[in-house]
Amino acid sequence: MIAEQADGEAKDEAFARAGMIRAAGAGAGTVLAGGLLALASQHAYRGMVPADAISFVVAAAVGLFVRGAQRPADGSDGESPASIRQLLRNRPYLALIGVNVLFNICTVFLAVAVPVYVTRGLHAPGWAVGAFLTITTAVVATCAAEVTRRSRRRTGGAMAWGGRLWAAWCAAAAMAVLLPPGPLPVGYLAPAMLLWAAAEMLHGPASNALSAQAAPEGVRGTYLAAFQYSFAAADMVTPALYGVNRALPWVAVGCLALTASVAIRPLERRLVGGGASGGAAGPPGNSATS
Repeated sequence: MIAEQADGEAKDEAFARAGMIRAAGAGAGTVLAGGLLALASQHAYRGMVPADAISFVVAAAVGLFVRGAQRPADGSDGESPASIRQLLRNRPYLALIGVNVLFNICTVFLAVAVPVYVTRGLHAPGWAVGAFLTITTAVVATCAAEVTRRSRRRTGGAMAWGGRLWAAWCAAAAMAVLLPPGPLPVGYLAPAMLLWAAAEMLHGPASNALSAQAAPEGVRGTYLAAFQYSFAAADMVTPALYGVNRALPWVAVGCLALTASVAIRPLERRLVGGGASGGAAGPPGNSATS
Protein backbone atom coordinates (compact mmCIF):
# COMPACT_ATOMS: atom_id res chain seq x y z
CA MET A 1 0.00 0.00 0.00
CA ILE A 2 2.80 2.42 0.89
CA ALA A 3 4.74 1.52 -2.24
CA GLU A 4 1.69 2.31 -4.38
CA GLN A 5 0.73 5.59 -2.76
CA ALA A 6 4.04 7.22 -1.79
CA ASP A 7 5.89 9.39 -4.27
CA GLY A 8 9.07 7.88 -5.66
CA GLU A 9 11.42 10.26 -3.85
CA ALA A 10 9.48 10.04 -0.58
CA LYS A 11 9.08 6.28 -0.28
CA ASP A 12 11.73 5.96 2.40
CA GLU A 13 10.09 8.69 4.50
CA ALA A 14 6.70 7.03 4.10
CA PHE A 15 8.13 3.72 5.30
CA ALA A 16 9.87 5.54 8.15
CA ARG A 17 6.60 7.09 9.35
CA ALA A 18 4.91 3.70 9.15
CA GLY A 19 7.72 2.27 11.28
CA MET A 20 7.29 5.08 13.79
CA ILE A 21 3.61 4.28 14.12
CA ARG A 22 4.32 0.58 14.60
CA ALA A 23 6.97 1.34 17.23
CA ALA A 24 4.60 3.69 19.05
CA GLY A 25 1.88 1.05 18.99
CA ALA A 26 4.26 -1.62 20.27
CA GLY A 27 5.45 0.68 23.03
CA ALA A 28 1.94 1.63 24.09
CA GLY A 29 0.86 -2.01 24.06
CA THR A 30 3.86 -3.04 26.13
CA VAL A 31 3.17 -0.37 28.75
CA LEU A 32 -0.53 -1.24 28.88
CA ALA A 33 0.11 -4.98 29.13
CA GLY A 34 2.76 -4.41 31.79
CA GLY A 35 0.33 -2.35 33.83
CA LEU A 36 -2.38 -4.98 33.58
CA LEU A 37 0.02 -7.77 34.50
CA ALA A 38 1.21 -5.76 37.48
CA LEU A 39 -2.34 -5.84 38.83
CA ALA A 40 -2.05 -9.64 39.12
CA SER A 41 -5.79 -9.86 38.57
CA GLN A 42 -7.57 -12.69 36.78
CA HIS A 43 -10.11 -10.16 35.52
CA ALA A 44 -7.29 -8.10 33.99
CA TYR A 45 -5.81 -11.17 32.32
CA ARG A 46 -9.14 -12.23 30.88
CA GLY A 47 -9.90 -8.68 29.78
CA MET A 48 -6.69 -8.44 27.76
CA VAL A 49 -7.81 -11.11 25.30
CA PRO A 50 -11.14 -9.61 24.13
CA ALA A 51 -9.63 -6.11 24.24
CA ASP A 52 -6.90 -7.22 21.85
CA ALA A 53 -9.46 -8.89 19.60
CA ILE A 54 -11.53 -5.70 19.52
CA SER A 55 -8.45 -3.68 18.54
CA PHE A 56 -7.96 -5.92 15.49
CA VAL A 57 -11.60 -5.51 14.51
CA VAL A 58 -11.26 -1.73 14.76
CA ALA A 59 -8.08 -1.83 12.65
CA ALA A 60 -9.86 -3.93 10.02
CA ALA A 61 -12.80 -1.49 9.96
CA VAL A 62 -10.46 1.46 9.47
CA GLY A 63 -8.75 -0.43 6.66
CA LEU A 64 -12.03 -0.50 4.74
CA PHE A 65 -11.67 3.23 4.14
CA VAL A 66 -8.14 2.98 2.71
CA ARG A 67 -8.02 2.79 -1.05
CA GLY A 68 -5.11 1.43 -3.03
CA ALA A 69 -4.04 2.25 -6.55
CA GLN A 70 -6.45 1.67 -9.41
CA ARG A 71 -6.17 -1.79 -10.98
CA PRO A 72 -6.40 -2.41 -14.72
CA ALA A 73 -9.95 -2.49 -16.05
CA ASP A 74 -9.63 -6.14 -17.09
CA GLY A 75 -8.90 -7.11 -13.46
CA SER A 76 -5.40 -8.31 -14.30
CA ASP A 77 -2.70 -7.08 -11.96
CA GLY A 78 0.19 -9.21 -13.22
CA GLU A 79 0.17 -11.49 -10.16
CA SER A 80 0.27 -15.03 -11.54
CA PRO A 81 2.42 -18.16 -11.53
CA ALA A 82 4.42 -16.51 -14.31
CA SER A 83 5.32 -13.65 -11.95
CA ILE A 84 6.65 -16.18 -9.42
CA ARG A 85 8.80 -17.80 -12.09
CA GLN A 86 10.04 -14.35 -13.06
CA LEU A 87 10.98 -13.68 -9.45
CA LEU A 88 12.84 -16.98 -9.13
CA ARG A 89 14.96 -16.03 -12.17
CA ASN A 90 15.72 -12.61 -10.71
CA ARG A 91 18.98 -13.36 -8.93
CA PRO A 92 19.73 -9.78 -7.74
CA TYR A 93 16.33 -9.53 -6.05
CA LEU A 94 16.73 -12.96 -4.45
CA ALA A 95 20.15 -11.80 -3.24
CA LEU A 96 18.50 -8.70 -1.75
CA ILE A 97 16.16 -10.96 0.22
CA GLY A 98 19.14 -12.98 1.46
CA VAL A 99 21.17 -9.92 2.48
CA ASN A 100 18.16 -8.46 4.23
CA VAL A 101 17.92 -11.63 6.32
CA LEU A 102 21.36 -10.74 7.73
CA PHE A 103 20.24 -7.19 8.50
CA ASN A 104 17.02 -8.37 10.12
CA ILE A 105 18.88 -10.79 12.36
CA CYS A 106 20.32 -7.68 14.00
CA THR A 107 16.81 -6.30 14.47
CA VAL A 108 15.48 -9.48 16.05
CA PHE A 109 18.62 -9.98 18.15
CA LEU A 110 17.62 -7.08 20.39
CA ALA A 111 14.54 -8.84 21.76
CA VAL A 112 16.11 -12.31 21.69
CA ALA A 113 19.49 -11.67 23.28
CA VAL A 114 19.25 -8.58 25.45
CA PRO A 115 16.90 -9.98 28.15
CA VAL A 116 19.00 -13.12 28.67
CA TYR A 117 22.33 -11.37 28.30
CA VAL A 118 21.49 -8.59 30.75
CA THR A 119 19.97 -10.74 33.49
CA ARG A 120 22.02 -13.95 33.22
CA GLY A 121 25.18 -12.91 31.43
CA LEU A 122 25.80 -9.60 33.18
CA HIS A 123 23.75 -10.30 36.34
CA ALA A 124 22.10 -6.89 36.02
CA PRO A 125 18.67 -6.16 37.54
CA GLY A 126 15.66 -7.33 35.52
CA TRP A 127 14.19 -3.84 35.26
CA ALA A 128 17.12 -2.85 33.05
CA VAL A 129 15.72 -4.97 30.22
CA GLY A 130 12.48 -2.98 30.17
CA ALA A 131 14.46 0.26 30.31
CA PHE A 132 16.61 -0.72 27.32
CA LEU A 133 13.62 -1.79 25.22
CA THR A 134 11.79 1.40 26.18
CA ILE A 135 14.75 3.52 25.08
CA THR A 136 14.96 1.91 21.66
CA THR A 137 11.19 1.94 21.11
CA ALA A 138 10.87 5.59 22.11
CA VAL A 139 13.73 6.72 19.86
CA VAL A 140 12.45 4.82 16.81
CA ALA A 141 8.87 6.00 17.41
CA THR A 142 9.88 9.67 17.51
CA CYS A 143 12.95 10.07 15.31
CA ALA A 144 12.77 7.64 12.37
CA ALA A 145 11.26 10.05 9.85
CA GLU A 146 13.71 12.82 10.71
CA VAL A 147 16.71 10.49 10.49
CA THR A 148 15.49 9.22 7.12
CA ARG A 149 14.97 12.76 5.81
CA ARG A 150 18.40 13.93 6.93
CA SER A 151 20.33 10.89 5.72
CA ARG A 152 19.06 11.20 2.14
CA ARG A 153 21.65 8.75 0.90
CA ARG A 154 21.01 6.13 -1.67
CA THR A 155 18.98 3.42 -0.04
CA GLY A 156 21.88 0.97 -0.16
CA GLY A 157 24.11 3.52 1.55
CA ALA A 158 21.66 3.96 4.41
CA MET A 159 21.39 0.19 4.79
CA ALA A 160 25.19 -0.13 4.81
CA TRP A 161 25.50 2.47 7.54
CA GLY A 162 22.81 0.63 9.48
CA GLY A 163 24.88 -2.55 9.29
CA ARG A 164 27.98 -0.74 10.55
CA LEU A 165 26.09 0.73 13.47
CA TRP A 166 24.67 -2.68 14.34
CA ALA A 167 28.21 -4.07 14.29
CA ALA A 168 29.30 -1.27 16.65
CA TRP A 169 26.35 -2.06 18.91
CA CYS A 170 27.32 -5.73 19.02
CA ALA A 171 30.94 -4.86 19.82
CA ALA A 172 29.87 -2.51 22.62
CA ALA A 173 27.53 -5.12 24.09
CA ALA A 174 30.17 -7.86 23.93
CA MET A 175 32.64 -5.71 25.86
CA ALA A 176 30.15 -5.33 28.71
CA VAL A 177 31.31 -8.70 30.07
CA LEU A 178 34.52 -6.95 31.15
CA LEU A 179 32.58 -4.80 33.62
CA PRO A 180 31.87 -5.87 37.21
CA PRO A 181 28.26 -6.98 37.96
CA GLY A 182 25.94 -4.31 39.26
CA PRO A 183 24.73 -0.93 38.03
CA LEU A 184 27.81 -0.19 35.92
CA PRO A 185 26.81 -2.45 32.97
CA VAL A 186 23.35 -0.81 32.97
CA GLY A 187 24.80 2.68 32.68
CA TYR A 188 27.23 1.47 30.03
CA LEU A 189 24.66 -0.30 27.85
CA ALA A 190 21.99 2.41 27.98
CA PRO A 191 23.74 4.74 25.47
CA ALA A 192 24.87 1.71 23.46
CA MET A 193 21.20 0.97 22.77
CA LEU A 194 21.09 4.21 20.79
CA LEU A 195 23.38 2.55 18.25
CA TRP A 196 20.77 -0.15 17.69
CA ALA A 197 18.02 2.46 17.36
CA ALA A 198 20.05 4.50 14.86
CA ALA A 199 20.77 1.40 12.79
CA GLU A 200 17.12 0.38 12.81
CA MET A 201 16.03 3.85 11.67
CA LEU A 202 18.52 3.83 8.81
CA HIS A 203 17.93 0.27 7.64
CA GLY A 204 14.16 -0.22 7.99
CA PRO A 205 12.79 2.51 5.70
CA ALA A 206 15.67 2.17 3.21
CA SER A 207 15.27 -1.60 2.85
CA ASN A 208 11.54 -1.32 2.21
CA ALA A 209 12.07 1.52 -0.26
CA LEU A 210 14.77 -0.40 -2.13
CA SER A 211 12.63 -3.54 -2.33
CA ALA A 212 9.75 -1.52 -3.78
CA GLN A 213 12.00 0.40 -6.16
CA ALA A 214 13.61 -2.78 -7.50
CA ALA A 215 10.34 -4.65 -7.95
CA PRO A 216 9.00 -4.53 -11.54
CA GLU A 217 5.81 -2.48 -11.76
CA GLY A 218 3.45 -5.15 -13.03
CA VAL A 219 4.41 -7.81 -10.49
CA ARG A 220 5.28 -5.68 -7.49
CA GLY A 221 2.91 -7.54 -5.17
CA THR A 222 4.66 -10.85 -5.77
CA TYR A 223 8.10 -9.32 -5.24
CA LEU A 224 7.17 -7.48 -2.03
CA ALA A 225 5.46 -10.58 -0.67
CA ALA A 226 8.65 -12.54 -1.27
CA PHE A 227 10.68 -9.77 0.38
CA GLN A 228 8.72 -10.37 3.59
CA TYR A 229 10.40 -13.78 3.84
CA SER A 230 13.57 -11.96 4.88
CA PHE A 231 11.80 -10.92 8.09
CA ALA A 232 10.30 -14.36 8.70
CA ALA A 233 13.63 -16.10 8.10
CA ALA A 234 15.38 -13.81 10.58
CA ASP A 235 12.71 -14.56 13.19
CA MET A 236 13.37 -18.29 12.78
CA VAL A 237 17.18 -18.18 12.62
CA THR A 238 18.06 -15.61 15.30
CA PRO A 239 17.11 -17.59 18.45
CA ALA A 240 19.55 -20.34 17.41
CA LEU A 241 22.43 -17.82 17.35
CA TYR A 242 22.28 -17.09 21.07
CA GLY A 243 23.86 -19.86 23.14
CA VAL A 244 25.52 -20.19 26.51
CA ASN A 245 28.62 -18.19 25.64
CA ARG A 246 28.09 -14.58 26.65
CA ALA A 247 30.15 -12.67 24.09
CA LEU A 248 30.47 -15.00 21.09
CA PRO A 249 26.90 -14.51 19.77
CA TRP A 250 27.44 -10.76 19.72
CA VAL A 251 30.64 -11.19 17.72
CA ALA A 252 28.86 -13.49 15.26
CA VAL A 253 25.93 -11.13 14.71
CA GLY A 254 28.30 -8.17 14.36
CA CYS A 255 30.18 -10.04 11.62
CA LEU A 256 26.89 -10.76 9.84
CA ALA A 257 26.03 -7.06 9.99
CA LEU A 258 29.36 -6.08 8.47
CA THR A 259 28.99 -8.72 5.75
CA ALA A 260 25.57 -7.37 4.82
CA SER A 261 26.81 -3.77 4.82
CA VAL A 262 29.58 -4.68 2.36
CA ALA A 263 27.28 -6.68 0.09
CA ILE A 264 24.41 -4.20 -0.21
CA ARG A 265 26.10 -1.40 -2.19
CA PRO A 266 27.10 -3.42 -5.31
CA LEU A 267 23.79 -5.24 -5.06
CA GLU A 268 21.90 -1.95 -5.05
CA ARG A 269 23.68 -0.88 -8.24
CA ARG A 270 22.53 -4.06 -9.95
CA LEU A 271 18.96 -3.67 -8.71
CA VAL A 272 18.33 -0.04 -9.62
CA GLY A 273 20.65 0.02 -12.60
CA GLY A 274 18.47 -2.27 -14.67
CA GLY A 275 20.11 -5.55 -13.70
CA ALA A 276 17.15 -6.76 -11.65
CA SER A 277 14.96 -7.86 -14.49
CA GLY A 278 16.45 -11.30 -14.13
CA GLY A 279 15.50 -12.48 -17.56
CA ALA A 280 11.90 -11.60 -16.91
CA ALA A 281 9.34 -12.79 -19.35
CA GLY A 282 6.59 -10.56 -20.53
CA PRO A 283 6.26 -7.09 -21.99
CA PRO A 284 9.10 -4.60 -21.68
CA GLY A 285 7.10 -2.49 -19.22
CA ASN A 286 7.44 -5.19 -16.58
CA SER A 287 11.20 -4.69 -16.36
CA ALA A 288 11.02 -1.02 -15.43
CA THR A 289 11.62 -0.03 -11.84
CA SER A 290 9.02 1.96 -10.00
